[in-house]
Amino acid sequence: MNRKIAVFCGAHSGSEQIFSDHAREVGKLIAQNQAELVFGGGNRGLMGIVSDAAIDNNGKVTGIALSKLDQFEQTNPRITTEIITKTFFERKEKFLEISDAFIVLAGGMGSLDELLDVQVNNQVGMIAKPLIILNTLNYYDHFLAWMDNAVKYKFLSNINRNQIIITSSPEEAVEMALNLTAPSQDDWMTRLKI
Repeated sequence: MNRKIAVFCGAHSGSEQIFSDHAREVGKLIAQNQAELVFGGGNRGLMGIVSDAAIDNNGKVTGIALSKLDQFEQTNPRITTEIITKTFFERKEKFLEISDAFIVLAGGMGSLDELLDVQVNNQVGMIAKPLIILNTLNYYDHFLAWMDNAVKYKFLSNINRNQIIITSSPEEAVEMALNLTAPSQDDWMTRLKI
């Protein structure tokens, strides 16, 4: 399968071992399913773990690195392809362009920014690609509650809220990224109605 799955995650490993375990499992499963991992390029934290796991399982890995962060994130030297971008906008645009599906692991502001960028582009019909949150240890529960509030107070349609798929299983996350299709780009205006 030639599907390219982007994984957004932290340049830190987090406080709990399970964050690393889930990143490792996601990278391994992507490779074992002959899909390509697309990630932020870094060799630190969950980024380094997910990319190493894919590489260790004979996977193809593309890193989309930001030149300004290279000194901190230190691009993984083992990756198959490296794309260097000058701005966050260019980096996110490249992710949207080359990826077929997106999995979001635990991370910081960058991961949240990337998650929202994908969803907004899905929401307005610029792309139609599955977006899955791997909600390890209920990490994203407060974000999900915020989305529920946005639906409650009529700032977000329930259809667009439910477009983001939530799971706590690495296996389910990869399986959905491999097999799901997002709603059509053609009916995006209908999905905006509250």
